[in-house]
Amino acid sequence: MNWVTGFGKTNVDLLYSGMPRVPREGEEIYAKGFSMQLGGGIPATLINLGRLGVPCQIQTLLGKDQFSAFAKSQFEANGVAPHNLYAGEAMPGRPCR
Repeated sequence: MNWVTGFGKTNVDLLYSGMPRVPREGEEIYAKGFSMQLGGGIPATLINLGRLGVPCQIQTLLGKDQFSAFAKSQFEANGVAPHNLYAGEAMPGRPCR
């Protein structure tokens, strides 16, 4: 069986919509909509292939935080098998304290 794999950093984009303007520093503005989406070129390419039924896997960095859990669930829901290359507890890309 043929399959596609890729290595890439996974980002979770936080998207706000329906805001009257961009808030100034320290100011709160309410948004009418909010969504979380996966970002990054390799993840997006593999997700699109997975949606087309092509067997895919991604080598990426996932921690034990809520954003990594979201990313893992989105990969799996779109036919991409995530293989975690990160052994840390903290969010990948963040310094451990």
